Amino acid sequence: MYPEELRRNLSSGTIAPVYFFQGDNGRLIEDMTAEIEAVFFASQDAGLDLQYYDAQVHAPEEILQSARMAPFSAQKRLVVVKNARFFKAGQWAAFERYLKKPALHTCLIFILLAAGKDKQGRSPAVRLKKYATAVLFRNPRGEAGVQALVRKQLERYGKTISREAVAVFADRVGEDAQVIAGEVEKLALYCADKTRISRQDVEQSVSGGHTGTIFNLVDGIGRGETAGPLLLLHALIDDGGYAPLVILKMIARQFRLISRARNALDRGDSAAQAGRGLGLKSARAAPAIVQQARGWPAGVLGDVFEEIFRSNYRLKASRIDSRIILENLILHLAGLRGQALA
Repeated sequence: MYPEELRRNLSSGTIAPVYFFQGDNGRLIEDMTAEIEAVFFASQDAGLDLQYYDAQVHAPEEILQSARMAPFSAQKRLVVVKNARFFKAGQWAAFERYLKKPALHTCLIFILLAAGKDKQGRSPAVRLKKYATAVLFRNPRGEAGVQALVRKQLERYGKTISREAVAVFADRVGEDAQVIAGEVEKLALYCADKTRISRQDVEQSVSGGHTGTIFNLVDGIGRGETAGPLLLLHALIDDGGYAPLVILKMIARQFRLISRARNALDRGDSAAQAGRGLGLKSARAAPAIVQQARGWPAGVLGDVFEEIFRSNYRLKASRIDSRIILENLILHLAGLRGQALA
């Protein structure tokens, strides 16, 4: 089965008790898992009826106990097992009895990605697929496949892209759907005030020339650094052609995300929960934001936003060189962080 067929089944209410998700498109697997979660818990909080496990951490017995458990408040339970390729043959054998007669009130998903092999070169899970619904998730193949995916993902942001621009994008990024999603998010953010994306937009914001340097800049500021961000600041303005107000906008965005993650951590959310709450498409971006948030106590973030507000006013109303204003902002933010952590 392919994802399109699974989507049709979901819309018609046909949901299998056990799925094996395999393939090299980890991004699409994440999206599909989220879609199933949305179907299961459309009108209520998932609560204890949604459980995530990791084959590198949890034993089959713990997972099976959760799968057999009756739902607490929803009609069905959703149990997701990540990194299932790390289960050994003996551990897969422990699942076999359940898979022959799975609980109908539970949907159990094994995320295998590229499955591991035994000594005979076979996946230990192969013989169990007759008890489950296997779904293959592939990265886009070829330039046409990448371009189609880029156009589709940009539609989510209300944007279109020229034929020349999408060709440049495909040439720079390659066929990894996870990387494509992250670069599309950056491109859409860079073109926040535009609905039509040009080749120049792609060349300035997608990995290649000055690729992603603005994200390296805000990440460095988020970590409390000064030397690297100051060098990148001048490269962005002098070589990349970035407007100072655009750079400030990106710094403000970074701290809005950091503030949201900090609030989630202070509420007692786990790092994974805090990351999911950011709503970022890129799986690599959220953990970095959460890690940065640990270095910014909630009490100092108000001062951070005041500094950003002052810098915004100065860029618009002052005759001071914009580079100096942004340099001072970077230094002041690092100083606030250092004082808070001292």
